[in-house]
Amino acid sequence: MEAPPAWSLLFTGLITGIAVGVFGCFLLYLSGNVPPLQSQTVITTLEPETEPAQLQIAEVVAEPAPEEAENPLDLDFYEELPDYVVEVDTTPVPLESTVTVETVVEEREPATASNGRLIQIGAFQVASSAQTQLGIVRSLGVDAFITQYARASGTLHAVQAGPFSSTSELNEIRSLLQRNDIDSIFVDRR
Repeated sequence: MEAPPAWSLLFTGLITGIAVGVFGCFLLYLSGNVPPLQSQTVITTLEPETEPAQLQIAEVVAEPAPEEAENPLDLDFYEELPDYVVEVDTTPVPLESTVTVETVVEEREPATASNGRLIQIGAFQVASSAQTQLGIVRSLGVDAFITQYARASGTLHAVQAGPFSSTSELNEIRSLLQRNDIDSIFVDRR
């Protein structure tokens, strides 16, 4: 089977485009969204007794729609609002002294193995965040602790586990943390 010639495809596309355009204009006309004409020029002829060369051209300008009086926003409720009082039947409760929440931060020195490796599970500027992470790690059965480091910007609370004497023990704890979507890094203890 032979392909149709290129000119017939061009002609078909042109006819289809015109048909779609006319149909689109028809739908726009039916929708009523056609903007009004700004001005119209009307040509009127005088009575046949007058000379045909004399034509009167009258320009009819579409009058703008009468604008409604500028209606400012009615914001009287701002003035009326203070007059309304809502009665609520409540009994005030006296406040006791301020409640203090104690957070127990366990600080301990890890074993003093000079070449032991630690796993650092997180470092936080807020002690409560470190305590929360410590609780999560301990719930997995990892013996972890918090070490505090003094920085110029403040104290850094690092959640660490170890030191581990064998690489297999270190990798076992790290894989346990990874299975529970907890990031960790190796830290050399010197």
